[in-house]
This record gives sequence, structure tokens and C-alpha cells, in this order.
Amino acid sequence: MKAWQDHPVILRRQRSKPRQEDLALRQSEARLREAQRVAQIGSWELDLLENRLWWSDEIYRIFEIDPAHFDATFESFIAAIHPADRDSVSHAYENSLQTRSPYAIEHRLLFPGDRIKWVRERCETHYDPAGMALRSIGTVQDITARKLDELALQRNLQEKEELLRELHHRVKNNMQVVTSLLNIQARHLNADNALKIFNDSRERIRAMAMIHDRLYSFPDLAHIDMIPYLSYLAAHLPRIYHHCPADARIKVVGVSPPLTIKQALPCALIAHELMLNALRHGGGDGPTEIEVSLAAEPLGECRLVVRDHGPGLPEWRQGAAPGLPGVGTTLVRELVRQLHGRVDFSPAMPGARATLSFPLALTEKSRP
Repeated sequence: MKAWQDHPVILRRQRSKPRQEDLALRQSEARLREAQRVAQIGSWELDLLENRLWWSDEIYRIFEIDPAHFDATFESFIAAIHPADRDSVSHAYENSLQTRSPYAIEHRLLFPGDRIKWVRERCETHYDPAGMALRSIGTVQDITARKLDELALQRNLQEKEELLRELHHRVKNNMQVVTSLLNIQARHLNADNALKIFNDSRERIRAMAMIHDRLYSFPDLAHIDMIPYLSYLAAHLPRIYHHCPADARIKVVGVSPPLTIKQALPCALIAHELMLNALRHGGGDGPTEIEVSLAAEPLGECRLVVRDHGPGLPEWRQGAAPGLPGVGTTLVRELVRQLHGRVDFSPAMPGARATLSFPLALTEKSRP
């Protein structure tokens, strides 16, 4: 009797097991759909033998298509893509079939009213043992928000670069006007000392204009290599200042760490003043020889050294007080302050050495 009573219980358990498996499967599918909705990423599969395309619910939401009115084929999928991107998407897929390699591509979807979405698509294809392509599987993710942020950032950066170049153009034009006015005024000066001071100011402005023009010609203002610029300055400096020795030779060596325009401009102006000072006072019995070196230091600093082979510095000029004339001293001190750096003068045996050091990365404490 007991065995007969246990029999229906066994049957009920056997019948309930498929129902539990069905329930678990439905729960798993629901979780997958919810995860795809939250992540805005859908899955798809293309049967290459039947040319039948299957989309998950999330892809229909991304493409804003009613499943009841969609002919699920590869051609229908291509028709939903922005016309300007269709060829690149088709080429990416065809190339993946030829090379048997997965691919990923970002492209646009076009909606009524010229509304656009950006998606990122990934795909890989499965093959039979003979090498025939059987089915392709992949994902589509809505990346519109990220892409719009990227495009806005690019536009903002481009606008700032255009503004920066416009400011440079205006500064360059203003310097040309100032130089022209100084040329006119110089014709009416008689005292030799006054004329010398006037010419010195005029030549310094010409040099500063050249510095601006050269630096802002770099394509990437966030990563400027100073070595080509210093070489250019070394070649042109004796031509700008007519009182410089005709036999002067300036050698530039080293490897420049990348500098931003905010660092490169004051560094270039300081290099100009130090090189000019060496040309004026660094001549010896033979030709005037000057060596300029630039390097990154292990502790995160940039070091610029200008050395001559002249008579050297008297003791009272050694140390932190620059051995430059009045205008040069004021200019160098202000520029060093902008770089949060320091400049030192020391004997070089023979000659004199000027060393500029400044941090490559500004800390929050040192920011102006």
C-alpha cells in the first residue's frame, strides 16, 4: 500500500522538473534582455545559408524599428545605416569574411528629421570544416552619448586652437607696428647712447616677434620639441642683432622633453636673452663659441644650459643674480617666475655658464 501511495509523488516530481527548467530559462532570458537594455547593447545573428537575420529586442530599440515591419535580412540592416557609412560597414564585413577575422566598427544610423545615432558594432563568423561561412554573430551598442561628448570636445579644442592662433596673429601684427614706429623714431635721435638703446629695444622686439611666429607654427602646441626651435634661433640671432660678433658660432645639443606652449614661450624668451648675453660678453681671443643644451632631468625638471668660452664672470656676478643688462635682468626674472623655476650663473672654466631649471609638470601649488 505504501509503495502505491509513493508512486503519484514520483510522477508529480517528474512532471515538475521540465516546468522548473522552463521557468529558469525564461528568467535567464529576462535577465539577459534587462542587461542589454541597461547597457544599451544588443546581439544579432545572421544565417548566411538562408540570409535570415535575427535581432535581440535591444537592437530593435536602438534602431527604432518595429519587428512586425522589418524584413530581417542583411540588406535591410544596411538600409538602416547612414548612407555615408554604408560602404564602410559593408566593406568591413566582406573583408572579415575574406580574412576570417573578427571586426569592430563605429558608424551612424540616420532617422527622420536628420536625427543621428552612433553605434559600435562587433562581429565574428563561424565556418564549417570545409571553410564555408555558416553564420555571423555580433553585437551593436548605442554609443551616441559618448560620441557626442567626443565631438563636442573636439570642436571646443579646435575653437581654442583657432582662437590661440588668432591671438598670435594679432600679437605678431602689433609687434610689427611697434617695430615700424621705433624705426620712425630712430631717424630723429642724435645722441649715440640714446640711439644704441633705441636700436637694442627695436632688435629685441624683432626677436620676440620671431619667437612667437616660430613657436606658433608647430602643429601640436601641447607637445613642442624645443631643439629645432633653438637651432633656428641660434642661426638667426646674430643676423637680428647687428652688433653681435660676425664669427659667432652657436651649437645646440640635447634631446628636448615635450613642452606645452605655456612652457615653451617663456623658455624660448629666456634662451634668447641668455644667448644674446653670451654673444655680447662671451667672446674671447678667438671666435665666439657658445653651446646650448636642453635635457630632461631625472626629478621631472627641464634644464637649459647656455655656456660661452669667454673671460667668465667676476665673483659678484656669480650665483642667482643674472649678469645681464637692466632690461634683460627684469625680463629673465619675470619669465623664470612664470615657469616656477630658477636660473643660476657660474664659471665654466673657461667662460661662464647660465643654467635654467623648471618643472615639466606644474603641481596645484605651483599653478599661477
